[in-house]
Amino acid sequence: MIKRRDDPSAPTFLLGYDSLPIRADKSLYSLAEWVKGYPALAQYLERTPTSQLVAFWESGQVPGDVMPSLWQDWRVRLHQHLRDYGYMLYDLDFVHPVPVDDPAPVLDALKLYLCAQGANPYTRQRESSERREQAVALMRQRLKGLRLKWFNKYLATAQKYAPLREDGLAEIGLAYPLVRQMLRELGNRFVQQNVIPAADEIFWLTQDEVVHAATRLDAGSPLSRSQGKFHRAKRNIVLRSASDPQ
Repeated sequence: MIKRRDDPSAPTFLLGYDSLPIRADKSLYSLAEWVKGYPALAQYLERTPTSQLVAFWESGQVPGDVMPSLWQDWRVRLHQHLRDYGYMLYDLDFVHPVPVDDPAPVLDALKLYLCAQGANPYTRQRESSERREQAVALMRQRLKGLRLKWFNKYLATAQKYAPLREDGLAEIGLAYPLVRQMLRELGNRFVQQNVIPAADEIFWLTQDEVVHAATRLDAGSPLSRSQGKFHRAKRNIVLRSASDPQ
């Protein structure tokens, strides 16, 4: 009703507000800034392959290039970041690990900040907020009467709920670490009974198949080897179909 061709797009009026994804970015950026205060640690993190960093993280080992006390401090700070934001998912499929399960993507992003290749989220948020306020001021200068009243009414509603929507989307992953832990434990038990060849294969089963297998095992009726072979064959069919360009 009010937009002109050269007006800002609608999302501009919702930019710059605080939300879980933005807070996660700022937390990681602040961690990178802390790391930069210790050149030896910063250099080690930059030059070490991410897979090796994850291995050290999971094992608790201390690399020889970093003081043990400093490495422990670094692990505590990274652990705090993952505890606060490690449930935030990359997509809606819980077959994929979240950062608390696999911190590799987080470490890759940290390296970008250490190399000054990532945009400062504090600056990005401030600039986005300024763009938003400029767009709002422009519209309020132009609109009058009923149109201004409508604009203010719907703008207030959108600006109230848009950040909550971002938080809600991010918090979908709150249960994912526990869901994955439970399913992989069940997968380990299925492996012991030769239902599937590896724990993560459980993600390829349907809910009915999982319930059926668990019920039979709880009743002391082990499943036959043929059923395990069937699930492996089904997985191979799925993989072949996914890789088929046709």
